[in-house]
Amino acid sequence: MIDPLTQSVLISLVAPIYESAIGPGKNVFSWFNRKIQYERNLEISVHEYEERYKTRHGKLKLLGMTEPRDIESVFTNIKLGRSKSRQFKSIQTLEESHRQGRRRKFDTVNPPEKEAFDIVNQEKFLMILGGPGAGKSTFLRRIGLEALKPKHGKLDNPCIPVFIELKQFTENNINLENKISEEFEICGFPEAERFTSNALSQGKLLILLDALDEVPTSNLYDVLVHIKNFVDKYNNNRFIASCRSAAYYNSYLNFSDFSMTEFDDSQIEFFLHKWFQEECDKTDKIAQKCWEILQKPENSGAKELAHTPLLLTLLCFVYAGSQNLPKNRASLYDEALDLLMNKWLVEKRVQRNPIYQDLNPPIEKAMLSEIAYKGFEEDRFFFSEREVVDRITAFLRENLNAPKHLDGEKILNSIEIQQGILVKRAHNIHSFSHSSFQEYLTAQYIDDHRQIKNIVSKHLTDSRWGDVFLLVAGLMRAGADELLLSMEKESQNFMANPKLFSLLNWADRATVEWHQSFNPIAKRAVALGIVCSLIYAHKHRFEPLHEISIGLKSCGRLTSRLDRELYHKFIRIWQVICTGANIRAFKNYRKRIRFLDAKFKEIQGFQNINFSILKANLENLKPRVEVSHEASPAYNELAISVWQNWLKAFDIDIESIDLSPAEIQLFNQYLATNLLMLKCQKASVRVSHYTWRTIETRMLRAN
Repeated sequence: MIDPLTQSVLISLVAPIYESAIGPGKNVFSWFNRKIQYERNLEISVHEYEERYKTRHGKLKLLGMTEPRDIESVFTNIKLGRSKSRQFKSIQTLEESHRQGRRRKFDTVNPPEKEAFDIVNQEKFLMILGGPGAGKSTFLRRIGLEALKPKHGKLDNPCIPVFIELKQFTENNINLENKISEEFEICGFPEAERFTSNALSQGKLLILLDALDEVPTSNLYDVLVHIKNFVDKYNNNRFIASCRSAAYYNSYLNFSDFSMTEFDDSQIEFFLHKWFQEECDKTDKIAQKCWEILQKPENSGAKELAHTPLLLTLLCFVYAGSQNLPKNRASLYDEALDLLMNKWLVEKRVQRNPIYQDLNPPIEKAMLSEIAYKGFEEDRFFFSEREVVDRITAFLRENLNAPKHLDGEKILNSIEIQQGILVKRAHNIHSFSHSSFQEYLTAQYIDDHRQIKNIVSKHLTDSRWGDVFLLVAGLMRAGADELLLSMEKESQNFMANPKLFSLLNWADRATVEWHQSFNPIAKRAVALGIVCSLIYAHKHRFEPLHEISIGLKSCGRLTSRLDRELYHKFIRIWQVICTGANIRAFKNYRKRIRFLDAKFKEIQGFQNINFSILKANLENLKPRVEVSHEASPAYNELAISVWQNWLKAFDIDIESIDLSPAEIQLFNQYLATNLLMLKCQKASVRVSHYTWRTIETRMLRAN
């Protein structure tokens, strides 16, 4: 028996439609040809429709799933906003806006006006726009499922939902009313054709028109005209359609246009908890672990993909297979691009644009990588439409194996509509849909065109290129030896600076007698961290946010990657030296010295430091400190004396550590370069033992 609340919604809608079709004086039982109670027959029809709708439209099966999943089991509430792309008047404005936001993600809609279902309730004719994989079809199906629920559902206006896939309209005989009737007939309604006609006339239907962009191009205009006329004729019904933003021609349909916003952090986390619902997943807290991994800085590119539901689903599959995200991010981005270029259209059974019969994925990827590289080389995210079309045309003309008969503008249009890899951000302005895709394709171009030495010499110290270097390392299947050796050779140029050379020599000497269980490079990194701490203690009196803190962070990251135990021992030591070698911390210098003495004995390092002498020297300065005013020249002289005593304890020459801003920048670049080498080694597919051992013996040393 159906829930009474369900009866009060659907049966109250269905019954008058049948009664009006029968007409006065006719027997309602003739419609069902059964000698049973009228209401019971309605219950059976409604129940049958509900169950078949759920079976046909209420499940997901994608990306190679072995079993379909209920949409409601993974559905995450979405938000809708008005498009804001027209607010930007130039490429320069877009570039500045994106950089000022300091985010990798591109914002294409205004802040959400309301939750999606609130907008569904207020709009009678609604167009839902979004990119490939944004979840448009899933949301439309979910609206239909909500309409089948009892009175406590999210829809305010009760209607009978009908879900129509517009890709079915491949021929000229377009008849939306027949398609609606077919849906009722398939789902068990008797006299479906007459029922459809009366339901439309009475305005009782919620018609869900899915994927206008999937209508074959040759038939699109006729379908648009037919939909417009149909909506005008039956405008008492409610209509919700979906379309990819790039394919939408809003001048044809009098719908209110709303764009799906990308998932925010709360939606991503919610989706993960909905996705990993097996008992074993809950026991092992898989969703929470996946979320925590996505928060790590090294996974920022993967998290960028997670804002798109389809690509978040891909990440869930990847994580479920290994309980981690791949260290080789290049493979993840390659799989994501393959999904958008090929697999997603196949899974949706969409009729592909004819251009793809000639422009296969390898040729297309080579073409896109050239566009990505040239833009990245020029520090640009956004391109004019003319520029993109010209580059596509030039690629086809210059490539012997690329089809020559294709039109660059049509190719761009197809990539934008069917794949969403390139997207329109404003009038005649395009970009890649994700920064990660532009970085990956840039790396692909570098590997394909043997540009390793070129990017090392030009961009090794440019932090903007850091992720590209990692992706290049992950793409070099024959081995990343050439990349790493080029980076190591370039890093040697920093040692031309006498002060840097001297500091590297000191770090090597100071750690040579340390306990052998610690990683030798990590030992030199913590010693250089002490150098940074001593410089910071002196410099931050004048510049509280001095750049030497950047070098200290690099030392920490180097140590952490190489030797976690040593890192945890030294992180507090660096903090103590940063504050202890400063006159402002003079009151607690005894406590700091005792701490350092105990810690250095524990790690068996810096055994030559005589902390008793350091303590005595500082005590001799104490009376002068107590009577000096901070603004006086004498106070500054005392501050330098305090600092010099700390340098003397560590056997460091003041000349080698008194670095200018330019020398500090050089020092930071050297440390960052070595950190990047370590990351590239980890990100690579293969590196020879001999190459890496050779690099390790010279790393953080004055050779």
